Amino acid sequence: MERPSSGTMSFLFNTWDPAGGQPFSEVVLAAKAAGFTEPDPRDDLNGMDVARKVVIAARESGVDLELADVTTRSLVPPSLEVRSIHWFPYDRVGVVNADP
Repeated sequence: MERPSSGTMSFLFNTWDPAGGQPFSEVVLAAKAAGFTEPDPRDDLNGMDVARKVVIAARESGVDLELADVTTRSLVPPSLEVRSIHWFPYDRVGVVNADP
């Protein structure tokens, strides 16, 4: 690949300053406001957006690959995976930062 497979993840990890005390959720909100995220940012943060791109690239290369064949590791706390997109975290930044 010639470029990052996720503009959101590039934005997040090039912008986030955990040493400076900046909460990760604030950077997610900034990425959303800048138009970098999927409509539901969890698709970026849980790895599904990149996983879909991996499947597309593999299939275009002649590899028989299904989404279930791609392993991802989510950055979304389990308690937020099950919430409605209308809840996710735009006005609940502190909850995202407090959840292990």
